[in-house]
Amino acid sequence: MASYLTESSRWVALEAHDPLADGNFVYCVKTTGIYCRPTCGARLARRANVVFQDDASAAQEAGFRACKRCKPDLDKDDSQATLVARARHTIEKTQAETGSIPSIADLAEAAGLTKSHFHRIFKKITGVTPRVYAQGLRTRIEIRVNRIPTGLRKAKMGDLLLKYNEAKSNSSNAILPGMTARGANIGSPSRNLLQENQRNARNSPSPMRQLSPKLSSTLGD
Repeated sequence: MASYLTESSRWVALEAHDPLADGNFVYCVKTTGIYCRPTCGARLARRANVVFQDDASAAQEAGFRACKRCKPDLDKDDSQATLVARARHTIEKTQAETGSIPSIADLAEAAGLTKSHFHRIFKKITGVTPRVYAQGLRTRIEIRVNRIPTGLRKAKMGDLLLKYNEAKSNSSNAILPGMTARGANIGSPSRNLLQENQRNARNSPSPMRQLSPKLSSTLGD
């Protein structure tokens, strides 16, 4: 097991962004007044400007503020879960708005981590890699796009027919919402509605043809 008791061993771990060092110490940058995790994705400061503390409390007592990127003041597991949750939200939002997904480099930078470390904790928290997660998200979106229009048509049809049947029991000339009195007497409302929906379905482009998200090749495996 690696030891991080000396400043030299901590500096080596810091240069390597050693994930095993996370939770063993924090490093403080004198020029910025910020303290970070050893795995922080921020640009590494010069050795002369770096001091080490055993934990966040010691760094705060020394007058340093927590880094907003790597959040060393949070518990390690809580911090990782929060970062991954934000990354998932970013993937989902970007996919929904643009049909594409951000690269792993962008996700890692936003999380304040290196690409390899971000990839590792994302898989640790979710059980899958960012690429597999994005592929699964794309599949779920495609399924929803296929199902929602049909479901809405059926729900609307059922609701209108229910109102029609209720009205019919109270009147010989039942009028559906949106129908005129004249229209209520022309043909079967259920048949007319069905025919109208069938015509709309034939004339509407397939939702799947409108959805063409492309997975970024930079997500890795």
